[in-house]
Amino acid sequence: MLTNLDLFNNRLCNVWYGNVGTRRGDYNASGITALAEALKVNKVLTTLYLSDNQLGPEGSKSIAQAISVSASLTQVLAFLPSRAPDSLTYLAH
Repeated sequence: MLTNLDLFNNRLCNVWYGNVGTRRGDYNASGITALAEALKVNKVLTTLYLSDNQLGPEGSKSIAQAISVSASLTQVLAFLPSRAPDSLTYLAH
């Protein structure tokens, strides 16, 4: 049974930073939104690692909503870069 899911640096929103800090890709929240919808009905996953994904405000809001209704999720680790203050706001509430 899968209880921990590590999605570290998986480009869930199609954005990443290259070797010299250059932003790459075009933001698209469809991947993180689909994950959030699955989390809402999940009954076994307890820990989710999302660090180093550029979630953006839309993706962060989707994950925050999923966390609030999840029956099993007890820990979400999402270390966000300082360039993502909007994301932190959604996940903190």
